[in-house]
Amino acid sequence: MSPRALAVIALLNLLWVGNCAAQVCVVSAVPPAFAAYRGSQNDGQGSITVTCTLAPGPNISYAIDLSSGLHAQGNQRRMAFAGSYLRYNLFCTASYAAPWFDPSDASSCQVSGSFPLVHSHTVYARIPGNQFVMPPGPYLDSVQITVRY
Repeated sequence: MSPRALAVIALLNLLWVGNCAAQVCVVSAVPPAFAAYRGSQNDGQGSITVTCTLAPGPNISYAIDLSSGLHAQGNQRRMAFAGSYLRYNLFCTASYAAPWFDPSDASSCQVSGSFPLVHSHTVYARIPGNQFVMPPGPYLDSVQITVRY
């Protein structure tokens, strides 16, 4: 039987003030929730909410980018605990087809919206199976959220 590991991804909450003095946006995040990892694929969902007030106009759009995280190895996100790592990734679609990164990665999906708004975006998360990590514990990572407009 595989060791148990609690998998939690801590997404950073970020206050964002746009380059237009009247525009104020707040980004909040709910980290994806996973069941205890037991060696098989484990999926979870979280969310990112962008709330903007005093928008400069309805035709201005935004995009959300996610960093690779604190413990990434190349484009592979990893959670860490006690010197061990648990691979995972974040996606913007329920098909888990393309990882959600920043725009420098051409294969990354892009999420966008328009002002004024209160928009919530689902974050789909997956821990691949067949990872046997020791010791069991709270494996964590921190991902930066960037909103561009």
